[in-house]
Amino acid sequence: MMCTSCAESVERALLMIDGVKKAVVGLALEEAKVHFDPNVIDIAGIIESIEDSGFGAVLVSSGADVNKVHLKLEGFESLEDCKQIQSLLESAQGVNHVEMDLDEHKLTINYDSAITGPRSLIQLIEEASPSPNMYHATLYVPPRQRENDQLHETQMYRNQFLWSCIFSVPVFLFSMALPMFHPYGNWLSYKLYHNLTVGMLLRWILCTPVQFIVGRR
Repeated sequence: MMCTSCAESVERALLMIDGVKKAVVGLALEEAKVHFDPNVIDIAGIIESIEDSGFGAVLVSSGADVNKVHLKLEGFESLEDCKQIQSLLESAQGVNHVEMDLDEHKLTINYDSAITGPRSLIQLIEEASPSPNMYHATLYVPPRQRENDQLHETQMYRNQFLWSCIFSVPVFLFSMALPMFHPYGNWLSYKLYHNLTVGMLLRWILCTPVQFIVGRR
């Protein structure tokens, strides 16, 4: 979405879907909050409708993510310590499911908000520490798909720019700089076939990847 009209178009497309009760689109955050009847329409159908209106969409979160917390663990010296904490949390009252990334020391916990909450879970982890202030747990916000896509896009443009420089700088040297320094640039004027010179051939070879590979899009 590039402007307010785009946001309004997406909002109208959402409100026209059967089963959607309310839809609010935020241009600045590039997000939409949608209240819908799951018996009439599902998330895939909503995303498809947005794409049919000419825009892209990915799921950021749903109602099932409301009672989910992501924690970053610190102070754990071994994998056994992490597994012990995972077992402790799985047996805690109100915890429905625990997923652990042993390499990154990160936890994802599904819980019953009527029984427990993030503060209680963090306290439970820290109280299990074998020595005071050894275990620490902090809230962690995992990167969203949109942020990952933007990072990937930025890296792609950076790589394309660097590849363009690698090929374009020599073209500048061969066509603008070296011919001015006699006799160092004289070899560029050597004719290979009729009026085809070494300089022309080199420029053609170096420009082709920039035009047809880097500039393919």
